[in-house]
Amino acid sequence: MSRSIEDYLKGIYTLKKKKEYSNKKLAEYLNISPASVSEMIKKLANDDYLTIDKKTVKLTEKGNSFALDIIRKHRVWEVFLFEKLGYEKKEVHKEAEILEHVTSNKLLQKLEKFLFYPKECPHGSPIFYDLENLDEENIIKLSETEEDDEIVILSVEDNIELYDYLRDLNINLKEEYIVEKKDPFDGPIYLKSKANNEKVVAFNAATMIKVYKKNEVVIITSLLATKDFEQVFTKLEKITDKIFITSLKDTVYGLTSSEIRERMLSLNIPVNDIIFEDDIMTAYENALSIVKDENSGYKAIVICGSFYEIAKFNKIIAGK
Repeated sequence: MSRSIEDYLKGIYTLKKKKEYSNKKLAEYLNISPASVSEMIKKLANDDYLTIDKKTVKLTEKGNSFALDIIRKHRVWEVFLFEKLGYEKKEVHKEAEILEHVTSNKLLQKLEKFLFYPKECPHGSPIFYDLENLDEENIIKLSETEEDDEIVILSVEDNIELYDYLRDLNINLKEEYIVEKKDPFDGPIYLKSKANNEKVVAFNAATMIKVYKKNEVVIITSLLATKDFEQVFTKLEKITDKIFITSLKDTVYGLTSSEIRERMLSLNIPVNDIIFEDDIMTAYENALSIVKDENSGYKAIVICGSFYEIAKFNKIIAGK
């Protein structure tokens, strides 16, 4: 595949993710004329990389796969340049733009293995080994948050001035904040860290910062001994910081909440913020009191993790 096609597919995918796609935007992204874009779009459609329906451009499964592949190469190279060669964050993007196009799948696999399969690039964007892992529906711009939202700084756009601005504010990736205040008419956004440090971010900068907004839910769950604990809790902790673990001991492969806790500790999974309660109704009543507290920020209870857990709860509720 030519570099030109790879750049087009990556550009289309990136702009679609931002919900900013148009032929004009793509021309600006690639720094070429709109006429060239129109011609290439038709060629990509003929080669089954995308479809055009009523002027709406959509990548096919083939086009999406190639776009994700080139993005993966780009981000892995950024990690290598940053971690192994000592490049600055603001320098790696330009170099990776060149290297991504001359990287064979064999070289990519060896590079990933050498880097111990990094999960994200230096800017915080995910590196995906399973394409399903790139589900970013819970990721929003900082400018789109609301007051009292709990957020995690996830990634920033490749912009040198933005890097310098955030460094001056001492705002880093993966830090957690509460959106304390948003001034009207696109005014600044006031953040407060867990250590009560306040940061004031200009609205224009906030449009270039992606954050993960924690869902306003309390989760009640339990796990069978056969489940992949690390995978489950990696996903749960991205959804909420309020989790109740109950017992499924009366089920085949079921565990008590204490046994689940021991398994988590053996896998180095943090347990400090998790509430372990064998009785599911006690867990539910405690969760309900949290949701009813108007100052808690939680609005719903989700019972999940196993059909046995859901069936058990339904049976108890039916009896009441």
